[in-house]
This record gives sequence, C-alpha cells and structure tokens, in this order.
Amino acid sequence: MKACTACGETFPLDSFGTNRALKDGRQSKCKGCISAQKAALKASYQLNSAPAEKTCRQCMRILPASAFNANSSSPDKLQGLCKACQGDTHRLAKYGLSPATYANLLAQQGGGCAICQAPACSSGRAFAVDHDHSCCPGKKTCGKCVRALLCWRCNHTLGVLREDVEIFRKAIQYIERTQS
Repeated sequence: MKACTACGETFPLDSFGTNRALKDGRQSKCKGCISAQKAALKASYQLNSAPAEKTCRQCMRILPASAFNANSSSPDKLQGLCKACQGDTHRLAKYGLSPATYANLLAQQGGGCAICQAPACSSGRAFAVDHDHSCCPGKKTCGKCVRALLCWRCNHTLGVLREDVEIFRKAIQYIERTQS
C-alpha cells in the first residue's frame, strides 16, 4: 500500500506507475491522478504557439506563460514545470533540500541573503544554496554541508575569490588602502 502525493488516498502498489529512481520503484502519484494531470495539461496546450496560461504538472496551479521557461521541443514551447517548481526539484535533487527546509533556512537567516542581508536577489532569481565545496566538490551534495542561502552577487563573489579567506583579507586590505 502507498499514499498518492496528489490526492492523499492510499492504494495498492500496482495503482502506481514504475519509477526506478525512487526507493520503492513506484511513482509518487497514483495512475488516476497522473491521468487527470495529463488531461489538464493536454487541455492547456495550444499547438505551435505558447498559451497565455499553463498548468504546472507538479503544483497543478494554472499560471501565466511567463511563469514557465521555454522548451522548443514541447508542443506548447514551454517547460512542464513552472520556474518555482523547477527550482524546488533542482534543490531537492542537488542539495537534498525540500521546499519546507529551504523556507526554514531562509527564515532562520532573517528572510534575506546570509551575507549582505538583501531581501531579494537583484537578478530576480531565488537565493542560491551555498555549500562547502571541500565536503562535496561534485554536482550533488550530501546535504549536510549546506551553509546558507545567498543572493546571486554574494554567491558569485565567493566563487570568484575561490572561498579563500586569505584572498578575502587581501581584498579588504586593498579596498581600505585605496579608498579616498
């Protein structure tokens, strides 16, 4: 028996499609919810042109087309997930951060960048997840080395200065020495 993440009802395992990537080998939504989801998505498609609105296949909200990234191979020329759900999916896969954990981390640091305290990224993006690259240098992290959420500028600065404390000290000394 397994609970469907979409409708919340419990069904036998054969009521779920297969997905080898998940621990139990079954999709998280029941076949009925998947069918309803596909029908809603199909209804929102307008072939060869982007629709004014689209239903995100993860959160199932009807959103303006601007809430989706482009996808030239899709019939409606838009990604299936809205930008917010794509970010949630990426953070869960790469850092092991659920949307709730991300929100809690952001709240713990006062709702802004952990370094400059900016309330939002100037780039318009969500805050970047900063992690200790010496712990997990690859594309995926263990999740335990996540340090904080940073705006694009602060995250980029850490990377450009190679997270080297000595380089940061020298940069501070240079600014202090050359300020008028």
